[in-house]
Amino acid sequence: MYSKPINLLPLSDVKRAHREYLVRLGTVVTAALSILVFVQMALLFPSYAMLQARHRQLKTASEYLAQITAQNIQSIKTRIDALNGQATFFGTLSGAPSATVAIGQVLSIARNGVLLKEITYTAPQKGKQAQIIISGIANDRRTLQLYQESLQRASYISSADLPVSVYAKNTDIKFTITLAGSFMP
Repeated sequence: MYSKPINLLPLSDVKRAHREYLVRLGTVVTAALSILVFVQMALLFPSYAMLQARHRQLKTASEYLAQITAQNIQSIKTRIDALNGQATFFGTLSGAPSATVAIGQVLSIARNGVLLKEITYTAPQKGKQAQIIISGIANDRRTLQLYQESLQRASYISSADLPVSVYAKNTDIKFTITLAGSFMP
């Protein structure tokens, strides 16, 4: 027996049938590929939507961080300027006498008949000399005047201001003298 089928159609019909078969096969393959692409698109769409949302979220976070960073940079610059100002101030203090040295210099001046109650020291500031305010009680006018004159004679004191009103009493005179100067021996 012969196993190969016998085709009795004319050759043009066989070619046409073969072409129709190839067209049907191409249509089925194209349809299958189209369905496969649509299924893949349907399966990938949730991932795409999630990635888009994540992208928007990251973009918003990036803009927020950029804004915060700009604000932080500005606050850091402000803080650095303040610290530089403080460093400059502390640099000027390095050449100024300490309160202990300045008060020690003032206390080394003879003060017979004068009782000191309070001494306040103010460090030198921009363009101003150091200042010491002395409060106390003097036995009489002459003792107070001699104490003020001895303060004025000291080379490290540029001024010793005593209000005239303190001379209103004769004895037990309460006074406040304001001294200005370098207070450096």
